[in-house]
Amino acid sequence: MRFRYSLDFIPTVVALLAVVSFARSQPIVGGLAGKGSDNELLRGRVLLTELNCTACHGAPTQQAHLRAKGAPVLKGAGDRVAADFLRRFIADPHGVKPGTTMPAVLGHLSKAERNRKALAISHYLSSGVESGKSAGLTSPGSVAKGRELYSTVGCVACHGFKTDSMGLIPLGPLAKKYSLNSLVKVLKDPLRHRPSGRMPDSNLSHFEAVDIATYLIGVGSEEEFTVKPSLASEGERLFGQLGCAQCHSDESSSEPARAYPALRTVRPARGCLSGEPGDWPDFRLSADQVKELRKALAALDAQLTVDDQINLRISQLNCVACHVRGELGGPSKNLAAHFKGVDPNLGDQGRIPPPLTGVGAKLQPEWLGKVVAMGESARSYLKTRMPGFGATNVVDLIRLFGEKDSSEALDFDRVRDPKIAKEQGRVLAGNRGLNCVACHTFRLESAAPIRALDLTTMTDRLQENWFHRYMRNPQHYQPLTIMPNFWPGGKATLAKVLDGNTGQQIDALWQYLSYGRNVRAPSGVVLEPLPLVVGHEAVMLRRNFPGIGKRGISVGYPQGINLSFDAGQMRLASIWRGDFIEASPAWRGQGSGAVRILGSDTIQFPTGPAFGLLQDSRSPWPTNQQRQLPDFQFKGYSLDEQQRPTFAYVFKGVGITDRFSDRKDAKGRPYFERIVTLDRSDVGLYFRVAQDRSLRQLDDSTVQVGRKLRIRLPGESLIRGTELLFEMRGQNVFKFEYHW
Repeated sequence: MRFRYSLDFIPTVVALLAVVSFARSQPIVGGLAGKGSDNELLRGRVLLTELNCTACHGAPTQQAHLRAKGAPVLKGAGDRVAADFLRRFIADPHGVKPGTTMPAVLGHLSKAERNRKALAISHYLSSGVESGKSAGLTSPGSVAKGRELYSTVGCVACHGFKTDSMGLIPLGPLAKKYSLNSLVKVLKDPLRHRPSGRMPDSNLSHFEAVDIATYLIGVGSEEEFTVKPSLASEGERLFGQLGCAQCHSDESSSEPARAYPALRTVRPARGCLSGEPGDWPDFRLSADQVKELRKALAALDAQLTVDDQINLRISQLNCVACHVRGELGGPSKNLAAHFKGVDPNLGDQGRIPPPLTGVGAKLQPEWLGKVVAMGESARSYLKTRMPGFGATNVVDLIRLFGEKDSSEALDFDRVRDPKIAKEQGRVLAGNRGLNCVACHTFRLESAAPIRALDLTTMTDRLQENWFHRYMRNPQHYQPLTIMPNFWPGGKATLAKVLDGNTGQQIDALWQYLSYGRNVRAPSGVVLEPLPLVVGHEAVMLRRNFPGIGKRGISVGYPQGINLSFDAGQMRLASIWRGDFIEASPAWRGQGSGAVRILGSDTIQFPTGPAFGLLQDSRSPWPTNQQRQLPDFQFKGYSLDEQQRPTFAYVFKGVGITDRFSDRKDAKGRPYFERIVTLDRSDVGLYFRVAQDRSLRQLDDSTVQVGRKLRIRLPGESLIRGTELLFEMRGQNVFKFEYHW
């Protein structure tokens, strides 16, 4: 079949491709990618500051909110940024990093001239690099850990992943820009290099920064570079001549500063907004961005409301990537899954950062300042971290929150006697009152698996008036909160406390919590232990056990010795003398806590498979450490007349029963007799009996393991370094004894 082609469609396709290419290379401002950011005037004002328009043209005196953000610090740039990247980026910023807000200032020149001038400026910016740049190189970290951190601590909220980064702040070719060493320095102290707060400080430890840097760029390498003084001198002149110092104000040039028209006198159809090449910065603005900037210029004399100023500032700082305020901001659907918490019981509140709606009426100004400026957080259950934006970048925002969000004082009855308030507040907080401790920690301690905000920090963080309003109707402030309403319709559910007076009950709670950590804990925080006592029969509990997990089986025997068995790895996990276990974590709350050993002289056995098929006695032991080993199947257990279990399992088709009995030696000391029975004798299994740095053969059948344990084997043992093995060959039944 033959097709006839028409060339009429070619101009249309070319035009479409040009539009797509143009759209992709337009400057991307993160704060304009979220929900509710479709207001053209807001977008235009954000662009005026984030593109640093007011760095050259100046903002009107009464429009301080339009001050330029400022560009990254270039002093010492050569210590962290590769000189070749600087050269290529200065020559063609949009080609090297599509979506950058850095304009092309050399775009009107020929390619050769662009490259020549860019080379000179790169030598100028790289001058002053200290010798010994490669000293103290950082060792690479873990790519897997780095990706997880990038996904959860908050990086992904601004930058996204490759598959869902549309409209988010581009990272560019980081591996060509940084070495591993230099990127780690930037990640650990971003405000030093970008003081505007557009890359806030996520309070990364050194090793966290190493892992993220390794994920982003791999190992990388330091660049050997020699500055040529003649080129550096020309670069300094060009730096001033081209107006670079207007944005990068940390660097200066001997060249006289270039004069720019005031913002009021800018002609919206000329220069940067014309879309034409010329002796002015080229931002590669889209048609929509030009329209939005022109709208902002036309409204320079308009007085912004407090709401307008807040929305502008939280868009500039990209707070809207994580937080919602009113109808503005919040995580996108694509990225919401990356916001995670450590406690699924808390629902979305336990993984999504809290809303900013009404935050000025909610938080104490001092605490709000610590949170926004330094990244303080009381929400330890969030994996996403609150970053610090630097005090100078948020002082106006904190003031604006306070002005806008103040609420009318609520009238209520106080408890006049502080002693009564403290006593009744403690009752209300405890498990005999409102049971606040069922979800909240107290001095970071909790008797329940849910660990919501700590009660001892409440009055340091919250404003009293907001606390009273919130407690009367939590769902009004957070519709999906799991916080119950104890005063529905303003009526107390506990009528016997303070005569059921709603205002006094909430006031008593507030007064009690105002003592912080220096007050007696409410009932229910420290629960009475629940020890399991062993009598004439064995006692068994299947619950979460330390070192094993949820497939742990602990057994207490009448002779006063005990063991734990791992039903996932089919291994003896530990043995100990004396009392059995403290089981309250397995019975209270949701029963997800791990039980605790009460006895002494605990002996631990190695994790991983206890049985293996080896080619010969020199073959390495299998290293599989999965909780549920693939070659094993647990078949349960049977009980004898004293309720002592015999465990049953299958390994590679071999049926195994494993029975532990408590016996006494000639001196009346208890020990374990272990009988392992195979349903086949022709397989030649190896059994890893124990592992320790000190293994010593005492006689033909006894091995000393460490200082305390002696194991008697049914035949010749095999000691290989730290491993004690036994080859199960020639019979079906094998008896081992554990004395300690």
